[in-house]
Amino acid sequence: MNKERFLAFTDAVIAIVVTIMVLEIHLPDEITLSSLRHVAVPLAAYLLSFLNIYGSWYSHHQLFKNVKTVPQRTFWLSGLWVFIMSLYPMATAAVGEHPTRLPQELIYLSIAFFWVVLFQMMEHSLKHEFPDLVIPQTHAMPHWLYLSTLGVAFVLAFIWPPIGLIGMLLITLNSIVTGLRGFRNQ
Repeated sequence: MNKERFLAFTDAVIAIVVTIMVLEIHLPDEITLSSLRHVAVPLAAYLLSFLNIYGSWYSHHQLFKNVKTVPQRTFWLSGLWVFIMSLYPMATAAVGEHPTRLPQELIYLSIAFFWVVLFQMMEHSLKHEFPDLVIPQTHAMPHWLYLSTLGVAFVLAFIWPPIGLIGMLLITLNSIVTGLRGFRNQ
């Protein structure tokens, strides 16, 4: 498949996902400092999800930077990756509205987990198809550490559900700090 068409489709889906996600945040009728406290957690969940999607969008483009065509297996893995991403608005809204409820946290963490696994599968697929391919390093942390952090947050959420959002916050902060260091050193 043509790389430009493939990336244009992915870009469009990401734009739609982020738009839907922000539409899930409902502001109070009367905006006061007191009433804004009720949207603080949904806004925080949106910010975490947005930053993860934004960082992954960059990584996705870097993944295909040195590829001329997209192999069929990678095409389908990317489709699954985009599908999992399309679930982010639902999970973000649920965890934002009910951050202390276990099912919402587990769904949110599961989506993040499978999203990382699919990204890793895309990388392996490209490396298998193009053994000499050089993929620029874009990850703030190795996949195994990202998945381990999500796994630990998943288990600890059974004890205290908000740990899911805290785990995502730690991953996001790590990504931002590492990304800023990388840009400063370029």
